[in-house]
Amino acid sequence: MREILFCKTLRNLRKTKHTDGMKKLFCVSALLAAVWIGSAAGAGLCARAYEVERTVISEKTAVIDGKPVEVRLSGVGKTYITEIRLDVLQGGKPVCSIVPPNDFGFDPFIGFYEFSKGEPFLFYSAQSGGSGGYGFYNVYRLTGEKCRQVYDRAQDSAKNRFAGEFIDGCKMVLQNLNEKNSLTVDVGYMAPEFLKLIFPADCRPAKQEININDISIVFPYFNSAMGVYQLSTYRSVTAVAEVNRLGYISQNLELAEGGFTPYFTNFLIGF
Repeated sequence: MREILFCKTLRNLRKTKHTDGMKKLFCVSALLAAVWIGSAAGAGLCARAYEVERTVISEKTAVIDGKPVEVRLSGVGKTYITEIRLDVLQGGKPVCSIVPPNDFGFDPFIGFYEFSKGEPFLFYSAQSGGSGGYGFYNVYRLTGEKCRQVYDRAQDSAKNRFAGEFIDGCKMVLQNLNEKNSLTVDVGYMAPEFLKLIFPADCRPAKQEININDISIVFPYFNSAMGVYQLSTYRSVTAVAEVNRLGYISQNLELAEGGFTPYFTNFLIGF
């Protein structure tokens, strides 16, 4: 009877808002109740007091290996989502649970795209919400009742590297360190206050570095010539301050053995 009354009190308390101090006091009270009741049931009350509600945010279906596959994206929270999980089911039975490398963020999204003809892949994204505007992006292959990651934004950033430097003539040189080629860009279009800091006299560069950020944007696009979806990635190029954005290095990636590889690199300038 005492345990039943205590559980009712616990449920009533959950319906109200508490400060951290009240939560700690409540947890201590639950532990004392466990000792008083003399059973493991009371100890479980403290754990249940901190249980959070997981909600299904999105559900997508596709036919893979001739069978319907359902993916449920769930997490904790309403705006900023934590503990994100992707549950893959086939015929209502669990196949696997995917926890993304970064299992948190705003606006988590899942979608199916045929990066190979006749085979849907699972594309996942979430936004970090940081000042740099970074997102988290992953692609998973779900054939053979297995869940395999075939693309990760962080791994792509680390694998495909670029460098840059300013040179005479108010120009910069961007180098693709993987392909050993370069591109020279006239940067006279940047804001005058930054241009003077980088090229103080006669368009000759001072000791200012070019910052090439990690990939911040990835999205699937349909290549009509190939008849399949591919990935497009973007990483910003800045100097002196993040607000002085010189442009974006963009790469198109195609599915190859072992994952996605870039086949076209471009530099984009935004005004």
